[in-house]
Amino acid sequence: MRVSGVLVSAVLFAVLAAPTVAAQERIESDVTYTRTLAVGDYDALQLIVAQGQVRTISFVAQGIVDFYVMFESHYAEYTDPNAPVFHSLENRENAQEFTEAQEFSGRIYVIDNQDASVSGAFPTGPVTYTVTVTGPSLLDQLFVRSCWGWLVLGFLLVGGSSYWLYTAPKAFRESSKQLRAMLGGR
Repeated sequence: MRVSGVLVSAVLFAVLAAPTVAAQERIESDVTYTRTLAVGDYDALQLIVAQGQVRTISFVAQGIVDFYVMFESHYAEYTDPNAPVFHSLENRENAQEFTEAQEFSGRIYVIDNQDASVSGAFPTGPVTYTVTVTGPSLLDQLFVRSCWGWLVLGFLLVGGSSYWLYTAPKAFRESSKQLRAMLGGR
């Protein structure tokens, strides 16, 4: 009985004393917010992008931090305290800003205020950062990503040109007749 009590105590201690892992936050819409990272902390944001769209994610920090872009497998390496290294698709270490336009869903963006890599920033205190995620504008949705916008624009150009070509010669003929009448009917 005493052995099982020690075993239960050891398991509870291991679970409760384990370092906490920041949960990934899914971002699916336009958002802007400001947060503060404590020394030794990080935030992970998973960007969700609808098919055929582009979303832009932008970070601005009030101190020096590290930014990493990862797949899910890279993030598992990053959060594993026993992993000797972690991989990233892109990184910007010792930086205050990071911006990326993304058309693929599921990438994880990590802002890091911990000593996670040899070449990364060394945290000196809490860091406040602002993240902004924006989606496509109405103009982008209509013309850049949609064939309907181009069809409407083409119709307006062809229709407008046809109207001008039809009415301009007719108006020219009318003014020509008026000029002849004024000059004596030639």
